[in-house]
Amino acid sequence: MSHFEERRATLRVRLFVISLALAALQLAAHAQTDTGRVAGTVHDPDNAVVAGATVVVRNERTGEERSATTDAGGIYQVPALHASTYSVTVTAKNFAANTITGVQVNVGQEQKLDLTLNAQGLSENVTVVSGATEAAIDTGSARMGATVNQREVEGLPLNGRQLSQLYLQAPGSVNSGSGTFGDIRFSGRASQQNIVRYDGVEG
Repeated sequence: MSHFEERRATLRVRLFVISLALAALQLAAHAQTDTGRVAGTVHDPDNAVVAGATVVVRNERTGEERSATTDAGGIYQVPALHASTYSVTVTAKNFAANTITGVQVNVGQEQKLDLTLNAQGLSENVTVVSGATEAAIDTGSARMGATVNQREVEGLPLNGRQLSQLYLQAPGSVNSGSGTFGDIRFSGRASQQNIVRYDGVEG
């Protein structure tokens, strides 16, 4: 093999390694999220699925709304929801509306919420969820995130009462120094990429 051919082969190997590294970084970026979602199935009073129903998810703190329509199997999904408490209302033609309030959505998790429409002519039903509902871990993706609730803020023994100590509750978090905001990294990412939201608002 000539010297020129050796250089070409070496260059190809380097380009291949760089491509693999870029692909790994892209996967790591997609694997992290700062939102959650609500999903489930809509049924009628006879437990049959309802296609074409409208599900509106409203942030009880900010008033922001997102909506989705059920498919042929009565399934709906409302993604990209900031960590907060929501009310969920389902409506459909020939049915009375049904609203559930106090639904807690956490970062990186799916809140499974099956809904039942009332028979037409009945008044709208409003169900209040007592306390924060537990969101199931989203096993359908590799996304990562964490939500720190009020009880943890008040009860965890924090070093010097530093807010940044709460970041260590997130999966993949590493304290690379004194534990301040600039010293905590997530899954190997630079600290400059850290994003913290308070009730869904970036701080």
